[in-house]
Amino acid sequence: MTRRRDTRTSRQRYQSALIRQRDERLMASRDPNPSRITLALDAAGLWGPEVDRACGVEEPTVDLWESGELVPTREQVEALAKLCGVTPVMLYLDDPPCGPIWICSSDGCERVGEPPPQLEPQPVAEVRWLFRPDRLF
Repeated sequence: MTRRRDTRTSRQRYQSALIRQRDERLMASRDPNPSRITLALDAAGLWGPEVDRACGVEEPTVDLWESGELVPTREQVEALAKLCGVTPVMLYLDDPPCGPIWICSSDGCERVGEPPPQLEPQPVAEVRWLFRPDRLF
């Protein structure tokens, strides 16, 4: 058995270790985010009882993880992440600050997350030029 040589610099190994430590602290300090579980499953195109079996649980456990009614164990999160092709820490992150996430498929679109706050209408400025005749864009 040949041993793979680590060709990274000591700085790269150090940065990787820091990232692993940060991820471990995040995963130890909170539960997985249900909307991130849904996002990962939808992005991978996975659904149904096959997902439950692949994670080693009975139907409808994964659905309950997605709704937030049950919390998966660390081993179950790792199995789900591997199945979806994402890192386990991705399932622990907060929702993106940009507003809701829309998951679209052939069946239609579904919103995941909270809607953005309503924006106040802004007065429309008068348009004097659509282009400047002295400059080509």
